[in-house]
Amino acid sequence: MVVTKTGRKMFPKLEYVIEGLRTSQAYGLVLQIEQVDDNRYKFSGGEWSAAGRGETGSVAKNVMHHDGVMPGAHWMRQPVNFERVKITNNPNDTNPSHVSSILMEVGSRNEKKSDKVAVLDSLVPSIVINR
Repeated sequence: MVVTKTGRKMFPKLEYVIEGLRTSQAYGLVLQIEQVDDNRYKFSGGEWSAAGRGETGSVAKNVMHHDGVMPGAHWMRQPVNFERVKITNNPNDTNPSHVSSILMEVGSRNEKKSDKVAVLDSLVPSIVINR
């Protein structure tokens, strides 16, 4: 993907099927992406390869789903996606409308760190997130 200062939507979009939530319990879905290593990568000969040291890994950022906190029934009704999340290479982006932007270094390798369901008010014994 090409990373820009203004931000670009992630592709492919991350989409999940949520199961096992209490229908009336309030939940918030959080996505975390972080840099895998400190290498800079280049695409050559049809593949990606390390091309020396890059910038030091950026701090992982949690991005809450744009629906905010909703009852479990809402999350289980249909597949949930993070289509509004954008990636950017602008460390000085303070635009409040970019709350779903994740800073990434150009040429870095990043991955989805974890899928978390933030449970509000009480604990739920089991939550299944299928991709």
